[in-house]
Amino acid sequence: MAPVAPPLPSKKMAELLKDQFFQPGFIKELGQAIHQNFHSFDTRAFGEDVFNDPWDQLELKGRMSHIATMLQKHLPHDFPKALGILKKVVSRFNGFDAMVFPDFVRQFGLDHWELSMDALEIFTQYSSAEFAIRSFIIRDQDRTMEKMLSWSRHENHHVRRLSSEGCRPRLPWAMALPEFKNDPSDILPILENLKADESEYVRKSVANNINDISKDNPDTVLALCRRWSNGLKETQWIIRHGLRSLIKKGSQPALDILGYRSSNIELKKFSLEPENIQLGESIKLQFELTNMAKSTASVVVDYVIHFRKANGSNTPKVFKLTNLEMGPGTTHQFSKVHKIVPITTRTYYGGEQVVEVQVNGEILGSRRFNLALEDESPEPVA
Repeated sequence: MAPVAPPLPSKKMAELLKDQFFQPGFIKELGQAIHQNFHSFDTRAFGEDVFNDPWDQLELKGRMSHIATMLQKHLPHDFPKALGILKKVVSRFNGFDAMVFPDFVRQFGLDHWELSMDALEIFTQYSSAEFAIRSFIIRDQDRTMEKMLSWSRHENHHVRRLSSEGCRPRLPWAMALPEFKNDPSDILPILENLKADESEYVRKSVANNINDISKDNPDTVLALCRRWSNGLKETQWIIRHGLRSLIKKGSQPALDILGYRSSNIELKKFSLEPENIQLGESIKLQFELTNMAKSTASVVVDYVIHFRKANGSNTPKVFKLTNLEMGPGTTHQFSKVHKIVPITTRTYYGGEQVVEVQVNGEILGSRRFNLALEDESPEPVA
């Protein structure tokens, strides 16, 4: 069975994927599989109800929920009976399409906690129940998190992954878990159980959960990673990946945990061109870094763009360049082209923007460029 497609990071990607999943072939196969186990199921009517007038206007997750709603219309309205039918057919499906099964549980199983937990444990092995489980956490946090803690010791890596992914405080495209943004204590025992998991699929979820927590509770994450810092190589990977947002922010405690100490690195030949661009064009930054120390330095190299805001101030966005070991006296050259293109998560404002080179969290130098929006001419850099 294939793992589910990862949670969607952007609206643009969802628009691309919504015409790849939940297609007529899947709906037909799903209807036929259900009909074989429940002869009263009208496959044709089910398909017609799925592809009714709102279908074209629905986004990817909206289509998933719509299909689950139409399943409920044509299956027995008694939840245990309907669930029993779906459990018989789920093994024929996998990946993102199969997320309609846990979504059915999310919509219609909240009053049947034990049955729903049993079903999600099964369904997640064919797709993922990371969205569905969150409704149960909100309804009954203590009970559901106790179940997820038991899942963190499950023999199946899909179930173990659900125990982490389902309680991420900031899981993309999922309902928020504000309680865990305020206090992630209930998550930590799960992460402890998974900190050296044999599955990369699980370890990536643990790292992403830690990264989520770090955005609201950085001290909690720093303390956790310090405790784990002498662990196995699998744990070290989780720490490195989980601290990525704090590293980008230049958090010295996070840098210390990863061994990136304050270093004697000198920035040379820093150039940025062109000085004036239109939205949709690119800037190119070039520079050299020299290790002036007499010992090897572990170095994290990033660049920061301070985008102009509506009020004329700037907001920073850190972009990753590389991690490297620099021998004493050595020089490394860097070149990066960055295209300034419209994205759904940022509104651009014309005028002066700032680019900085950041090494181990320290800003070593800056350059400026002017951005003009459509129908504007860029003003020259002062």
